[in-house]
Amino acid sequence: MKKLGLVFTVLLVNTLGFSQAVIRGPYLQSPTETTVTVMWRTSANTSTKVWYGPSPSNLSDSIMINDNVTDHSIQITGLIPYTDYFYVVGNINGVLAGADSNHFFRTNPIAGTELPIRAWAIGDFGKGNTGQIDVKNSYVNYAAATHTDVWLWLGDNAYNNGEDSEYQTKVFAHTGFSDIFSWMPFWPTPGNHDYGEVWQQSALFGIPYSNISLQDHEGPYFDIVDVPELAEAGGYPSNLEVFYSFDYGNVHFLSLNSEVFDFTLTYDGINEMRDWIIQDLQQNNQLFTIVYFHQPLYSKGSHDSDDAFELVMKAMREEIIPTLENYDVDLIVCGHSHVYERSYLIHGHYGNSSTFNSSTMLMDGSNGNLSQGYPYIKDSLPSTPDGSVYVVCGNSGSNETAPVLKSPGDVLF
Repeated sequence: MKKLGLVFTVLLVNTLGFSQAVIRGPYLQSPTETTVTVMWRTSANTSTKVWYGPSPSNLSDSIMINDNVTDHSIQITGLIPYTDYFYVVGNINGVLAGADSNHFFRTNPIAGTELPIRAWAIGDFGKGNTGQIDVKNSYVNYAAATHTDVWLWLGDNAYNNGEDSEYQTKVFAHTGFSDIFSWMPFWPTPGNHDYGEVWQQSALFGIPYSNISLQDHEGPYFDIVDVPELAEAGGYPSNLEVFYSFDYGNVHFLSLNSEVFDFTLTYDGINEMRDWIIQDLQQNNQLFTIVYFHQPLYSKGSHDSDDAFELVMKAMREEIIPTLENYDVDLIVCGHSHVYERSYLIHGHYGNSSTFNSSTMLMDGSNGNLSQGYPYIKDSLPSTPDGSVYVVCGNSGSNETAPVLKSPGDVLF
């Protein structure tokens, strides 16, 4: 039986003066049991170097690339699983940022390890507003000393078009929000606003309408992130940054991409993603499976999943959810609709809200509140259709005034 409770050195001296500075990050990508990637941007071209070790005053190891770039990316290898490391970034001449308690990372535990896991999911946050800061501060205050193991980005990470300048001013350099990047790695998925710069000539109402190969998805979002397309963190290789998977402890995560839909209705991207999902979930042996992507299956917020023009939501509901249900995934988290909604454990619902039948599609009427003694309860057999919980969390910087908030499965909130 499984229960799921939801609660959303040496002293180095900078000898560079004022000629160079870190203007983005440093930020962390794709942590595994033995590796992590550190990325940052400098104000001028320079080489790339990281020092790291067990404390800010003992950074005994280093790795360097003798390049001459402003966007820096370097992978640290040979690390010990589930261990804290501190780091600083700079170049061949010295340190530019770090050497304090806020510049650290924790490697992943050995896959399959049973341990408490804290995951934080935010969607539609990158507006550079006070709401975005309030959400971040509320979470950090709530988490307190509890380490955040997995930080999920649910898409629409930078408004309005996913431009590099928008990622800079509204995310990485947004005062009051940017201070967590030095110690909290993020696992992203893109949204329709992030795709504004991916297909500039191919967007209609924020949704692609040209059938472009998944290998040709390029733009600021894909330049900024570094995700495990070769299954370096577990799962099955997608050979793409468009969608991917990873393990953390005994949880398997799939980052899907609702934006592979196109208005020409070829379903080429959807079908390619579904084929990969099957290969990935066939090899998955973790106890829990969590899936996340941008556009939700069910919502009555700023987007109504019953509306005829919500073609992406409809396509994901009809084409992807049956496959996920075949493997009895536990939790599906999305953004896009600027509200918070959460379902009961439901199964087999692929139509509009009017087609929801509680007698056959409601698997468990628990409210999922572990503190009250009512967790969602499922068996550990993927072949048994125990249902999935659907969460919409697109209000991490965006909001909807007086939404209806009534979608399939009698959403709780």
